[in-house]
Amino acid sequence: MNRDRTVNVVLVILLAVSLAGNWVLWNKSRGGGTATAVTTAAPEARQTAPRERGEPGLYEIKANPEMKGRLGRIVLSFADGAGIKGTRTVVYKAGGADMLRADYGPVTAELPPGSYDLEVCGRKISGIPVESGKDTNVRSGVLRLHGAAKTRFTIHEPGAKSSFHAAYGNAEFGLPAGEYEVDVSGQKEKVTIEAGKVTEF
Repeated sequence: MNRDRTVNVVLVILLAVSLAGNWVLWNKSRGGGTATAVTTAAPEARQTAPRERGEPGLYEIKANPEMKGRLGRIVLSFADGAGIKGTRTVVYKAGGADMLRADYGPVTAELPPGSYDLEVCGRKISGIPVESGKDTNVRSGVLRLHGAAKTRFTIHEPGAKSSFHAAYGNAEFGLPAGEYEVDVSGQKEKVTIEAGKVTEF
């Protein structure tokens, strides 16, 4: 009798442990415990994270109260007093190869709302947004080169072997703000173009 009673007690204990384990698993599957914190935090992070368009930090969008209707503008002002009339800017529809318009020097381009690619002195920026009644101010500055008439400069994006622009002697031209490399006779040096400023080299 005592042995049968002991077996029954052991079976009851095992059954209780099994039921407790099943309850814990069921509770977690219903959203209990720490799993809830992980699953609810992700959507909140997605909602509050800033949406990146184009190249972050290269432009600023501001409302223009003087503009009416559907058009918006891309604006490049480079630096005050700089002689960059030879700086060529080309606008493309985003991802397209057909030129929509070309300008020289400072640019104020009125365009329908949408996304555009912008090429400044050979340096291409992808995904510049244009919004109705607003100015998209592209952060840009000037690179001023100093050298003899036969000294050749080539301008590269950091780490790139091929250049996107070349010049001889004293020259200056507009570029989007950012990091570049200037190559003279195979020697490269880094330069930083700041918005609204002239960088001397």
